[in-house]
Amino acid sequence: MRILRTEMPVGLVVALLAGAAAGCAELTSKAGLVEPDDDGGADSDSNSDTDADTDVDTDTDTDSDTDLDTDTDTDTDTDTDIDSDTDTDTDTDTDTDTDTDADTDACPYECYTTALCALAGEVVDGYTCPDIGDVCCAVGGTDSDTDTDTDTDTDTDTDTDTDTDTDTDTDPPCTDPPPDECLTADVLMDYEDVGTWNGEECEYDYEAVACENGCEGGVCVDDSCAEVDCDTPPPAECIGDVQQTFYAPGICCDGVCSYPHVETNCQFSCFLGACQGCQIGDNAAPAATASTSGGGTGSVGPAQLNNELLEDTCSFCWISATSEPADAWMELDWLAPQTLWGLWIDTTHYETFDCPFADGRALAGGTIQWWDGLAWVDDGVVSDQSDDWTYQFTAPITTSALRIYGVHASDLGEVTQNPIVYEWEVYACE
Repeated sequence: MRILRTEMPVGLVVALLAGAAAGCAELTSKAGLVEPDDDGGADSDSNSDTDADTDVDTDTDTDSDTDLDTDTDTDTDTDTDIDSDTDTDTDTDTDTDTDTDADTDACPYECYTTALCALAGEVVDGYTCPDIGDVCCAVGGTDSDTDTDTDTDTDTDTDTDTDTDTDTDTDPPCTDPPPDECLTADVLMDYEDVGTWNGEECEYDYEAVACENGCEGGVCVDDSCAEVDCDTPPPAECIGDVQQTFYAPGICCDGVCSYPHVETNCQFSCFLGACQGCQIGDNAAPAATASTSGGGTGSVGPAQLNNELLEDTCSFCWISATSEPADAWMELDWLAPQTLWGLWIDTTHYETFDCPFADGRALAGGTIQWWDGLAWVDDGVVSDQSDDWTYQFTAPITTSALRIYGVHASDLGEVTQNPIVYEWEVYACE
C-alpha cells in the first residue's frame, strides 16, 4: 500500500497605500501714502492684510488581503496539518502644513523703520523727515498669520488565518487468516485469528501443533470416534408443536453422535415427544372425589391428593403398599364424564427431599385404568419411577372415574414402602 501526502497552503496579501499633500500659497500686501490733515494731529492708516490658506489632505488607504489555503491529504496514517497565515498592514500618513504670513505696514511717509523722527528735517535712514514736529514713523504695524495643519492617518490591518486539517485513516483489519494447513505429516500450522498490517498486506502468525494421529487436510486426525457406535438414537422430542423423531445410525464427530430426524407438525399439540390427540386443557382433578385402598387419613389422607397443594407445601397423602405391585390403589371419581388427555404425579424424590416423613418414599408406578361404565379398562403400565412422572393416554378417553391400580413404592430410597403423593393432576381435552 502506497502512502500519498499533499499540502498546498497559499497566502496572498495585496496592500495599496496612496497619499496627497496640499500646497501652500504666498500672499503679498501693499500700502498707499496718506498725507496728514491740516489739524496737524490726525493720521489715517489704511492697512489691508489678506491671508488665504488652503490645505487639502487626501489619504487613500486600500488594504486587500486574500488568503487561499488548499489542503489535500491522502493518508494511510494520521496526518495533522496546521497552516497559520498572519498579515499585518500598518499605513501611517502624517501631513503637516504650516503657513506663516508676516505683513509690516509702511509708515505714512515711507519711513521704513521703527525709529522716531524727533526733529523736522531730520534724516532717518536716508530720508528727510517732513517739516513737522511730529512722529515721522509710528511703530510699524505687523500682521502675522500662522496656519498649521497636521493630518495623521494610521491604518492597521491584521489578518490571521489558521487552517487545521486532521485526516485519520486506520490500517485495515486483519481478521481473515488463511486456512490451517499441514506443515508436515505430523505437524499442523494453526494460524492466529488476528494478524498485523505491514503496509501492503496482512501477516498472520501461526502455531505449530503436533498431531498425535497425523495431519491431513489442514486438521489433526481425530480418533475419538474409533470406539463409538452411533446406533442408539435419543427419544423423540417436541419443539413447540413439532415432533422430532430420531433414527439410527448416526454420525460420530469429535466423539459425539448426531442422528438424522424427521419433523412432524402436530394437529393439536406436542408433549413429551409425542403429538397429542387433543389440545391439552385445564386440570380436572380438583372437581373429582379422591379415595385410596388404605393408608393415611385426615391431614395425610385421600383429600390431599387433589387439593392443588404441591410439594413445596409438604401437603401429602400416603398409600399403604410395598415396593412390589399388588392390590393397592388410588382413585378419582367425577359426577359427570370427563374427556381426558393424561395425568401427572407429584411425588417425592427417592434420595433428595425436604419434607418431613418423605424418606425417599417415591411412588414408582402402577396400572392406569379408566371406567367405561361397566368395568375398568387398562390403558397402560408405569414402573421404575423415582421422582415426579407424567402419563399420556393412548388416545383421549371419556370417563367418570380414573384410578391407578397396583401402586407401589420405589425400591431405591431409604424407605421402600407406603409411597406418598403430594398432588395428582389430570388434564382434560379442550
